[in-house]
Amino acid sequence: MPTLSVCLIAKNEERNIERALRSVAGVADEIIVTDTGSTDRTVEIAARWATIAHFPWVDDFSAAYNYCNARARGEWIFMLDADEELLAESREELARCLACDRALAFTVLREDLVDRNRPDQYTLMLHPRLFRNRPEIHFVGHIHHHFTPPLNEIAAKTGQEVLPSGIRIRHYGYAEGDKRAKLERAARLMELDLRDRPGEFYYLVELGRTYLALGNEQGEALLVEAADMVRRQHSQAIEGGGMLAALLEHVLACDRLPAGFPLAWEDARRLALTMFPRATPLLWQIARRAFRQNRFDACAALLERIVALDRETAYDQLMSFDPRIMRDDALLNLGVCYTHLGKVGPAAHCFRQLLDSPTRVAEAKANLNRLRRRRDHRGR
Repeated sequence: MPTLSVCLIAKNEERNIERALRSVAGVADEIIVTDTGSTDRTVEIAARWATIAHFPWVDDFSAAYNYCNARARGEWIFMLDADEELLAESREELARCLACDRALAFTVLREDLVDRNRPDQYTLMLHPRLFRNRPEIHFVGHIHHHFTPPLNEIAAKTGQEVLPSGIRIRHYGYAEGDKRAKLERAARLMELDLRDRPGEFYYLVELGRTYLALGNEQGEALLVEAADMVRRQHSQAIEGGGMLAALLEHVLACDRLPAGFPLAWEDARRLALTMFPRATPLLWQIARRAFRQNRFDACAALLERIVALDRETAYDQLMSFDPRIMRDDALLNLGVCYTHLGKVGPAAHCFRQLLDSPTRVAEAKANLNRLRRRRDHRGR
């Protein structure tokens, strides 16, 4: 059986590190934890499970990951973050992937939780986390690190492939911690990335959105620059994948775009439906506009698509989002649309599905009562 090195970097992760390491114990031939300056018990806890390496933090996640991976001796490397865990049911799938000769790397499915007490509420994102231990595979990027050269290019040269897998990891990072502090750190590191690679579409969008989330109006100028790249059909923008979807989501969510913004709302809608027809956050924003315009038929059709994508797990796994918009929130608004359209039976069915919802039960009950009163009034 090919050998496996599990690699993590960590700093002040005493709350999470044991969960992560316990999840890969027994499947890894070695576990390497690179600590970047913890002042809590992270190193003490990790030492029970892993070999410890130390790397001084230099405001560069890629540098830390590259340092950690360079110490791996296994034929394969599996990267895990300290606030993640490998799901137990994925152990056999992981072993199957290691035995695949034609693969250079595999993508895994990451379950992004929004509430650590609701492990059933998550969205899935694809991440390339399992790859062969080869010297030409390394990362760039102070944050949101990515492979350079891209894995597909390396695979083409070696006659191998980057394949999907059924491996699942669970991510707790969005469900805990100081969100503003995380945004501020991300902004500082993305500023460094944009300094190193000025005009790069990915960082224009991500830093622009992060600035706006922090209340920093400089974000608008960055998004204008990114939107202009889309208007000019710049190759970085057209091939932007998740970042292009993120920019379109921003445009579609705006009630009023700034004067002179290079990408009109209707153009963003057209691009979204053409390029990302299964992107739930984009469909949600288009449905939201239709609802406000009292176009309940159009809104219902979009919400039906969102619910179906969730039921079939067929939504795009390019970006993380709040799962409620394709479950409880989608059902509630779909029920309201059906009510406006006079479709009482389908409306009631939507509301009844929400009677055990922790967030929408009160509204579901209120809407069911309104439907009953309407039925009783008509029956007189």
